[in-house]
Amino acid sequence: DVDFTQEVDISTVTGLDFSVAVSHGSKSTVNRMTRPSSAFTSCTEVKWFKTGFTSIDSNMFNGWTALSSFDFGCTTKIDYNAFQNTALVNLVIPSAIYEINNSAFYGCTKLKTVVFEGGPKCTSSTFQACTALESVTLEEGVEYIGVGAFSGCTALKNINFPNTVKTIS
Repeated sequence: DVDFTQEVDISTVTGLDFSVAVSHGSKSTVNRMTRPSSAFTSCTEVKWFKTGFTSIDSNMFNGWTALSSFDFGCTTKIDYNAFQNTALVNLVIPSAIYEINNSAFYGCTKLKTVVFEGGPKCTSSTFQACTALESVTLEEGVEYIGVGAFSGCTALKNINFPNTVKTIS
């Protein structure tokens, strides 16, 4: 069991079948995890999460409607729809993240700012339907912007493109 009432390095949790106790103030919920992908889907009360996972699998945090802050730790890959429909507000994507798959942050309607610290690409539909997104900063090292990466971002006012961007699809 992993008790999230204390800071825990979840990278030490191994295997495909383990329990996670998530504390919500005075109450706790135990979720049985049978596989990494979609294991945490639709958790509705956790607001902050720090991960030790190097890869965040498809749909892993999809539907975490209270998740407003996330610490990527040692993450290097974010898979499809990993953070779809979360409450993230300000997002800093570290340069260590070399792969972000399609629709990773789709429908994050509270997301206001995104900073890419130099990862190589922003793939197709990465931030599609993030209706509160106002500002995107792409730092040196970003080379590719995929089709519809910011489609439906109706509040978007500012995108800073570095000289390293080679392709906008």
